[in-house]
Amino acid sequence: MTKPQEQAARTATAHAEIYAAIDLVGRGQAAGARELDALDPTTASQHIDNADKVADTALKKLYAYWFIAILLGQLALMNLVFIGVGFRWLKFQEYALHLYMGGTLAEVFGVVFVITKYLFNKRT
Repeated sequence: MTKPQEQAARTATAHAEIYAAIDLVGRGQAAGARELDALDPTTASQHIDNADKVADTALKKLYAYWFIAILLGQLALMNLVFIGVGFRWLKFQEYALHLYMGGTLAEVFGVVFVITKYLFNKRT
């Protein structure tokens, strides 16, 4: 084999081992430990780290979508209440309406803060 062919073969093997390690994450500790022992010991921790990063990224993406869906629902409901009060379809005392609107906006800003600070931090 030539040097580029060897490098390509090593890269393909490393990718296969990474995907195998990613599959191990979802199968449980006993099966995962047996198959992880079969991997190259010098790169086993790298495979685990890669699998952890892939799972972490997928989880962050799922949380981000759910947080955004919750935000959109909360803001849509707040706007419906606001429109209902404006057209006098709903009647609330003024302080209750102010508390509801202020609380909703505080919740929205809090969720946006959590998304930007903890889900999309620069360390991961």
